[in-house]
Amino acid sequence: LKLREQLSWWLNSPHLTFPLLAATLLASFGSSLLYGYNLAVVNSPAVHIKAFYNATWSQHYGQSPSQALLTIMYSLTVSVFALGGLVGSFPVGMLVTRYGSTLLVFLAGILMGFSRYLTSPEMVILGRFITGLHSGICLSVVPMYLGEIAPKNLRGFLGLVPSIFICLGVFSAQVLGLPELLGEIWFYTNTIFQHAGIPGPEIPYSTVGTGAIEVLAGLLGCFTIEKLGRRPLLIIGFSFMGFCCAGITLALVLQATVPWMRYLSVACVVGIIAGFCMGPAGVPFLMTAELFKQSHRPAAYIVGGSLNWLSNFTVGFVFPFLQMSAGAFCYLVFCGVCVLVALYVYLIIPETKNKTFVEISQIFATRRPFLTAPASAVKMVPLGGYGALENSSLELSESSRAHTLDHHIQNIRTFPMISHMSHLA
Repeated sequence: LKLREQLSWWLNSPHLTFPLLAATLLASFGSSLLYGYNLAVVNSPAVHIKAFYNATWSQHYGQSPSQALLTIMYSLTVSVFALGGLVGSFPVGMLVTRYGSTLLVFLAGILMGFSRYLTSPEMVILGRFITGLHSGICLSVVPMYLGEIAPKNLRGFLGLVPSIFICLGVFSAQVLGLPELLGEIWFYTNTIFQHAGIPGPEIPYSTVGTGAIEVLAGLLGCFTIEKLGRRPLLIIGFSFMGFCCAGITLALVLQATVPWMRYLSVACVVGIIAGFCMGPAGVPFLMTAELFKQSHRPAAYIVGGSLNWLSNFTVGFVFPFLQMSAGAFCYLVFCGVCVLVALYVYLIIPETKNKTFVEISQIFATRRPFLTAPASAVKMVPLGGYGALENSSLELSESSRAHTLDHHIQNIRTFPMISHMSHLA
């Protein structure tokens, strides 16, 4: 009983307690760090992965694969991680409950580690898929869990902690690709930095620098979200990303005639990373927990997670071909998407900072007048200490509440008469 009371005090406390912080850090470390690492780990040794695929294909079939086939195989290696995440975002909790998420990660590591000795690219792709399965599960469960244990005034701060660990995971993958640490794996294939004219030996350090800025931007968003709110971080982040995508296009088009444009392209790459990590990287997962009540959150995370991983898979698989066909203008597609999302957030999405689920639902109800009419049909009025006001999806006005209360009182008065008549019948 004492343990239950103490746990209840920890969860309901408006202050940041040690158990709350420890639960947040441990949950984020075990999920988001691995997600960030696996998100970036194949980008560093891309040339070596393609060389491995080329050698194994020649050994098995006696001829080298075409450049198009090699591009498809590498694109599938990158994007199959998102495909596994898409499957993992669906209700596959039974798999984790039965076998454990640790076994999934361990199995993926075995498949990817022995793929070189078994000369099988399929093992690499299968290992990436299983790792994505684990990340898809964790990326939906952890934000939901943090949204349930965090007090109202700390939901934003604690909700962005996983995004910081994602940045740390990406940064770790980039640091481990430095020539001083891995010797043979020294070459980063960041095509934007290559087109910008950065010398090859300096590309790994430039990429690590972007990873460090990614972590700093994530920390900035984490410590300012409770002051600025959710909407400003999303609007500023997406707008800045769209502006930088347009800047990359301009720099790549003009860098042949204007030499200093290569520095603009590097600055725009850094700007996209900073804008993404400051808000769009973690705020959507946080707002999913805030916009839906507890009974609807699993379905919301399934829809949101599926859309996130499907978009991730599409971009990872299509981007190399889009870049080959459109050249520098391929970034205008992402510019348009970022601008449209920023406008959507500005026009539709409400601010959820320091608001209860009832208050957030009321904002949506006032924006959709047709929802206010049947409110009494779905609202449970607190009567005699009973009710579900905190879990209701709509909030009644004072007149509606009084009318509903009179209606319940009238039902209570007529209930004995109806019961007596039915007994006589």
